[in-house]
Amino acid sequence: MSVCMLTGHRRLPSDGGELRRRLDAYIDVLCRRGVTEFLSGGALGFDLLGAEAVLYAQRAHPQVTLTMVLPCRNQSHRYSAVQRLRYESILARAQKVDWLSDVYYDGCMLVRNRVMAERADLCLCYLTQPRGGTAHAVATAAARGLPIFNLADPTKE
Repeated sequence: MSVCMLTGHRRLPSDGGELRRRLDAYIDVLCRRGVTEFLSGGALGFDLLGAEAVLYAQRAHPQVTLTMVLPCRNQSHRYSAVQRLRYESILARAQKVDWLSDVYYDGCMLVRNRVMAERADLCLCYLTQPRGGTAHAVATAAARGLPIFNLADPTKE
């Protein structure tokens, strides 16, 4: 039984279909190799795409669970109405939702990254930039010695 954290950029490539195909394939392989829980931080972009991919994978792998590890209860307050509906739909279907704070505060996203890295055994990410929240999350996972699988790295097929 192992746990995989999902983290990635908010902005995704224009060819989102290809990224989703690769994401679905990786999640399927990880499920077959014993990953039973996936953690998502709930941010727009890759975090929500990954959460949806896990929910889809549950059809073939009903033992797999999705845990949303959210920095604060008002994370979606700046999301558009459509984005908020998508977010709330994912939360409603997740097996567990962990809110780390009732309100936003400076650094709450970094705390979320650390908590996910502490709970995880490996990291599946979409990382293209050396700075920012995703880079921090991946660096935190790497510092813990977690294997990192970067969907943005075509040499890791």
